[in-house]
Amino acid sequence: MTRVVHVHVRVVIAILAVVTAASLVACGGKAGTEPPILTPVPSDGSGSLGDAPSSSTRSVSVIADRKTLLLPDGKAISLAKIDGGAMSGYQTRDGWLVRGFGNGIDTLSLWLVKPDGSVLLAVEKAEAPVAVAADGRRIGWRSGGKLYVGQVNPSGGVTVDKTSKAPDRGHPISLTATTVVMGYSETGGGIDHHDVWYPDLGEYKPTWEKSAHVRAVFGSAPDGVDFLGLVANPSGAGTCLGMLSAKDSLKATRTACGLPIQVDRYAAVTRDGHWLALHTAVGDGRPEIGIVDLTAVFTKPALTVSWTGQTGPWDESNALLVLEDSGALLRFRIDSVLAETVDRPGVTAGMTLELLPRLV
Repeated sequence: MTRVVHVHVRVVIAILAVVTAASLVACGGKAGTEPPILTPVPSDGSGSLGDAPSSSTRSVSVIADRKTLLLPDGKAISLAKIDGGAMSGYQTRDGWLVRGFGNGIDTLSLWLVKPDGSVLLAVEKAEAPVAVAADGRRIGWRSGGKLYVGQVNPSGGVTVDKTSKAPDRGHPISLTATTVVMGYSETGGGIDHHDVWYPDLGEYKPTWEKSAHVRAVFGSAPDGVDFLGLVANPSGAGTCLGMLSAKDSLKATRTACGLPIQVDRYAAVTRDGHWLALHTAVGDGRPEIGIVDLTAVFTKPALTVSWTGQTGPWDESNALLVLEDSGALLRFRIDSVLAETVDRPGVTAGMTLELLPRLV
């Protein structure tokens, strides 16, 4: 039996123009791929999604109550070995990388959970959450007053590639094969200072002032070289989506301004690099998830669609998964106004759930 789901869906563009092959390739998409046609719905809040079909798609694993990893087929793996409980993580080619809370100060950790159920320690005594690259193996962290970058060993443990003396404040928050983005919070309300470290060039040399324009860094861009994030509007008030140069102190090489963006670090990019989900606020200020087309947004800044809801990752079919406060999992397709309910074996009412994005 399906249930009625009342969710705002605001379509800003009914039909996306077909972008050029060059633009698609530059942004990591596939040349010749046309965006879907979107069906307009009421934008005044009067629309209802009606009966939402139930979906059997189960592509994303979850952490339940910080102590159990629930796989898509309902199999449960105990995370009791992780001190302080499991906070968050990712599905990777090797299994699942799970962040442990420890005491929340200087004993944070990273664990590799193997498909056979074994839970292996990768990093311990970290002073901030361990940053994980898009390949699911390269990581960066701070521990004992030093900075580290290394590779997760599929059999367990980590191979350390480079180290450096750590600054008074700051830790890795994102990284690619050549660049580590550093960050810290001045106010305690979120990362508000950013810098870059190039491990292959030697010791980290702080240059925080060169990245004062950066408001947030989401992660690596679809090209795997630069970064996506938010920057101050160079032409006036507000915040812009930006393509940030890994080689030039996160300078914005392309910007999309005028979007109703909320400044925080949440963002999710589809595996093909086409769609970006981020937090927006429209109309009366209600928080929403806004979707932008990365193949077009830097030439024509606009939201493609927005949904009322909280954060979530994409699945392998470019549908966004959103966890409701009730614990129900919804699945949003860009080319549909219906939110599907997703069957989750092993999930029961009252569980605290954390979705694990796929990096493979």
